Amino acid sequence: MKAKIMDASHLLIILSEQEALRLGLNSISVDIPTTLSKITLAKVFLEGCKYTGFSYSEAENITIRALSIRDGTFVLLFSVHIPNMSRIKSSFQRKKFRIKETTGPYVYQFQNCTDMMDAAERLCMAGITCPKAKLLRFGDKYRIIFHLRWKTSKLAKAILQEYGILKGKGRVAAAAAMEHGILLTEDLFSTVCSTYPCTKH
Repeated sequence: MKAKIMDASHLLIILSEQEALRLGLNSISVDIPTTLSKITLAKVFLEGCKYTGFSYSEAENITIRALSIRDGTFVLLFSVHIPNMSRIKSSFQRKKFRIKETTGPYVYQFQNCTDMMDAAERLCMAGITCPKAKLLRFGDKYRIIFHLRWKTSKLAKAILQEYGILKGKGRVAAAAAMEHGILLTEDLFSTVCSTYPCTKH
């Protein structure tokens, strides 16, 4: 088992295929949990907290998102909901930008881990892929660098504007993000899109 604190309210846990099978966990057992799977998930969460030092003492409730990867790896994202957090989040207004075509990569910022995951999943389900997209942690926010080979469509723009903010475009913007951010993965969409059958645009 691998565990990583994404931010103050998100804990990422990755199980190998063997671990997931041994625990009897899959996407169905998470989406439609039984009493046994709830107990198992609670144990996995507590073990991840112990390993990473993740704090959940003020949590009002905890939600789970599960992703089954093509190689059998099972990813669990635990989201801890703290009282009054929704009011705090609602105070942030998402800004919308018009995206002009450019020869360089796009750099998008997301307010939190959930917005980032929602945007990535929506793009994959729409059949829009981005080879070698980099995911970075930027303070308490997240940024994705979309590389040169990806051509944004009108649908992609609409999805990105719904969840994120365009922070820059071109090689300088991408280099600045890489310099100041913490790289989490160099191929975000190969992980997320393996969960969804899609036709590449």
